[in-house]
Amino acid sequence: MNAVWQRFTAESRVLRPLCGASSIGYLPALTMPWLIGFLSRDLGYTGARAGTIVTVQLGCLAATTILLGSRIQRVNRRLAALAGAFAMIACGLALIVNAPAVWLIAFLAVAGAGCGACNAAGSSLVSQAADPVRMASNCWGWIVIWQTAIWLATPLATEHL
Repeated sequence: MNAVWQRFTAESRVLRPLCGASSIGYLPALTMPWLIGFLSRDLGYTGARAGTIVTVQLGCLAATTILLGSRIQRVNRRLAALAGAFAMIACGLALIVNAPAVWLIAFLAVAGAGCGACNAAGSSLVSQAADPVRMASNCWGWIVIWQTAIWLATPLATEHL
């Protein structure tokens, strides 16, 4: 029983930051339908233009994940995840308080890059785990709960903006 507890506590020290980084990193993909709806309905963009704007955000997320992922060991993993989360939150708040539309693409690109930094940190944590497959599956088990909460909360939150 003691060995099971030691394994659980050792995994939870990695699992908590992994779930946190991954949860932030995947937010653009989770909220994409509502972002496209907002861009089309509230800002009057065509579906093609809204899709292009969201693609810029996802492209920055992917590029940052790829570029930072191979170098994350040279950079402080925690610092990268915190800076990425801060960038994503700051840009999201700037968009909520009605930043000029001209800044929309720039803010979404920076937010995507911030999410990419969180993804790179999360991937690095998985690779350093004693059992990466088990760690990734445990993380995704918790992220499913997070996704459900986001999918329930986003329509309610955006309805009143």
